[in-house]
Amino acid sequence: MRRRPEAIAALVNGLIVWLLPTGLSALFTIGGWLGIGASDTNTTVHADGWTPLDPIIATALQFGVVTLPFAVVAAWRTWVHAKRRRHLGTSGWQGVAEAGACGLVTLLVLLTPGILSRPTQAAPFVIVYGVFAVVLGLLIGLLLCASALIVLKLTEPQKQVKLAGTT
Repeated sequence: MRRRPEAIAALVNGLIVWLLPTGLSALFTIGGWLGIGASDTNTTVHADGWTPLDPIIATALQFGVVTLPFAVVAAWRTWVHAKRRRHLGTSGWQGVAEAGACGLVTLLVLLTPGILSRPTQAAPFVIVYGVFAVVLGLLIGLLLCASALIVLKLTEPQKQVKLAGTT
C-alpha cells in the first residue's frame, strides 16, 4: 500500500517539530556535561550509579513532552495544506502565517499571568516579545513549508505520458 504524499509530509513535519528541539536540548546538555563554558573552579559530585546519559535523557524527555502538542498541530495543519495544494493548487503561505500566529498565541498564553498581575506594565513586554514570537513562528513556518514542498515533490506519483502512435 502506497502512502499519500500529504500524509508523508505531515509525518515529516510533525517529526521535525517534535525531534529538532528535543535533539538540540540533548546537545546543549551534552555541551554542559562536557564542561563547555564552565569554569575550572567547580567540582560536581554525582550519586553512585549516575551516568552522563541521565541528564541528557531527562532533558530530552522534558522537551519531547512539551513539543509533542506543537508537533501534532504541525502534522495536522501540514496534512490539510498539502491536501489543498495537491487538489486545489493552493500556495501554502497560509500555513506559514498560521505558524506565526501560533508563536504569538503561545507567547500570550505564557505571559498571561504577568499580563493579569501587572496590566499597566505589560504592553512593552507583549509588543517586544510578541514581535519576536511572530518572527520565530514565521521562520519555523517557512522551514515546515519548505520541507513539505520537498516531500510532496519527492513522493508525488508520476503521471504516465502516452506517446503518439502507441496504444
